Amino acid sequence: MTTKHTPAPWIDNGEGLIVSNKGDVATIAAAYDLHNDYTGTEQEANARLIAAAPELLELLEGLTFIAETVAHLRGLERDILPTTDKARKLIARVKG
Repeated sequence: MTTKHTPAPWIDNGEGLIVSNKGDVATIAAAYDLHNDYTGTEQEANARLIAAAPELLELLEGLTFIAETVAHLRGLERDILPTTDKARKLIARVKG
């Protein structure tokens, strides 16, 4: 069974928490690890990365589709498929 993630956009609220487009806080993700003492700069970088995750997933799916389509049309499957196979496995892992 796969669980859908909270729809994008996710936004760094500037306090190390990621909020959804509906304003839900903390149930999405905390940009810090309570067991580590991250600096504010590292926490901000983590928040930006987490907030971009839904868009990165969507972009990876699109680029993978384009790469496979172009490879098929140009007979380059052997060159491209090892990379797109990795991308597809990552996409599947993220989606559950």
